[in-house]
Amino acid sequence: MIKTNRKQGMKKKIAVVTGVAVLSTQLLGVSNVLAAPILDAPNASVPSSDETASAKYEFIAGFNEEKTKVEPFGGQWSEKANLEGRGKDWYTIKPTDDQKGKIGVRYTNVGRYGGEELDLVITVNDWKSFNKHQGDIAYSKTQIGHITQQYDWVDQTWSFVKTGTDEKVKVSGYMTINDIDFLQYVAFSPDTVKQIDSIKVPVADSKIEFDENGGAWKFYAPSDYASNDEDLDAMFTFLYSDASELTFKWGRDNSDLNENSRPDEALVSGDYFGYLAKKPLRTETLVPEKKVTDEDEKEVDENTLANLEEGFYYDIYHTVPDEWADFYYKSYSFTDTILPVLDITKIEVFNEEGEDVSNFFTDQTEGNTVRLEATKEALESPEFYRHTYNYKIHVKLKPNADLSDYIDKEGSTNLPNQANVTIDDDPKDSNEVITHPPKVEQTAVKKIIDANGKLVDYADLKAGEAFQYRLDFNVPNTFKLDDLQLQDDLEDVLDLQGVHVLDANGDQDITEQGTLVLDEEKEAFTWTAKQPNTLAGHPIYVVVDAQVKADADLTPYLNEENQVRIPNVGHMLVNGDDLRTNEVDVSVPYKKEEKPVVKEKETPQPKTVETPQTVTSLPKTGTTGSGYGFLDFFKKWF
Repeated sequence: MIKTNRKQGMKKKIAVVTGVAVLSTQLLGVSNVLAAPILDAPNASVPSSDETASAKYEFIAGFNEEKTKVEPFGGQWSEKANLEGRGKDWYTIKPTDDQKGKIGVRYTNVGRYGGEELDLVITVNDWKSFNKHQGDIAYSKTQIGHITQQYDWVDQTWSFVKTGTDEKVKVSGYMTINDIDFLQYVAFSPDTVKQIDSIKVPVADSKIEFDENGGAWKFYAPSDYASNDEDLDAMFTFLYSDASELTFKWGRDNSDLNENSRPDEALVSGDYFGYLAKKPLRTETLVPEKKVTDEDEKEVDENTLANLEEGFYYDIYHTVPDEWADFYYKSYSFTDTILPVLDITKIEVFNEEGEDVSNFFTDQTEGNTVRLEATKEALESPEFYRHTYNYKIHVKLKPNADLSDYIDKEGSTNLPNQANVTIDDDPKDSNEVITHPPKVEQTAVKKIIDANGKLVDYADLKAGEAFQYRLDFNVPNTFKLDDLQLQDDLEDVLDLQGVHVLDANGDQDITEQGTLVLDEEKEAFTWTAKQPNTLAGHPIYVVVDAQVKADADLTPYLNEENQVRIPNVGHMLVNGDDLRTNEVDVSVPYKKEEKPVVKEKETPQPKTVETPQTVTSLPKTGTTGSGYGFLDFFKKWF
């Protein structure tokens, strides 16, 4: 819960030396000769019952018990209690002149504005002690509050900076300075006066008086009254615009003190400066602030997903100002319509301290319309107010969502989102945030799955060995897909044995999400997606089972080295445009066909007939011949 500087019954005390009387301002009756009613201040008014403060005045620094740290700087600070029996909840310092403008305190994480967490840095610029017995200047460790001891004034600048930095941020907001009594006053510097748009006074009979003070407007208490924290006649609200800092003096007319009075050294009691987050008029519905976060981008207005499976969430911040009971709401609803291409995975509600406050709301979510209604009990409780609610909606893209309706002319996919808060029929839309799925350009790559499961461009196969092609495609998502086809026409020497289409994310078989046609004669296939836009942006791949035909004539595939090279390319056709893959090759052993050797038939040579010789009678001998040469010649043939 943010503490908004209620004094919680703290009474202002001016301690003096023992035996020296404290002169009551009520008895002295001191008044300012330039006194004027506070309503004489420029743009001062008592708000009407139906008047509202513009939503532009949304900022007020608050103490967050879970996040705010208090860090004094410059000089030597001590820790003291402000009342007997309390803890040492105050940082105190008794400054020296050389520390002017160099000392102060930082309150971290005091609120959000314009999408930024802010710190409050308070710098003590100057001071004037009532007498030589200088007291302490103190700042609270448990709320944003300030005490001075016997100072006529302490001049200080409250700067609003981005958390953890010194970068100033201009804000528009309000502050209700309360319990102004006992001659106390606040005087704004002329530069701060220029940022003040109006003064709102709770009641017409306010006791606070106004002095134009040469342009340094002074609002002060006359000496004839004392007040409590909630007294309407002892407070006023100022609304300011576009200010990165507020400079003012917190002071007191100490003319009622004994000139030798001394401040309390043990306790830091004195003049307390505090303020309320309430104001005398209701604030119109403040504008919700929306941010989007993914794995590597935190609370941005525009993000880009790493992939289509990455989850992300929306943060919607809405501040419900502190209000008096007269201004409590009759109804409060938060609505956020999530795009139909997204799945809602979780809805949470936290306050600014990270506390789950889902019990304040009734969940009336239907489908992708998130709707949370504040309960009647919550609206009637002060605990519902003075909080910043953080609605956190976790989402992710639906599997195979068709995003084609969200593609712009530049090819980017834009998923917008905007939330709404409505209070008593006063609706306010948040800013719009946009999520971009990653832009995917079309690609087509072909590989062979070798025997070791590796993807290669070339593979040596054994005779009769089955193998697989893998074709990887990135389906484009930069334009609407009217048609998507995957094709491959294998060489005729190959046997197409099977085709499977898979989504590379999770290796899910999506063959049935298309129409597969196999041409056994041509050893080819065509797969046509039934809903091509549901695959846009997806990496998909095709596994083709194949084998070299046993009786195939591989001679046409011989290269110069007498090696077989069987090529193949695949195709992705998007809206009729053909994107070819690279070429891959498989090789198998080549055996030259051996034909039986047929001996040529010898042509018989013609026989030569010897010319008969003149027979000469010779005496027979013991030879085997006939004794007649001619007969012997013919005997060879018979």
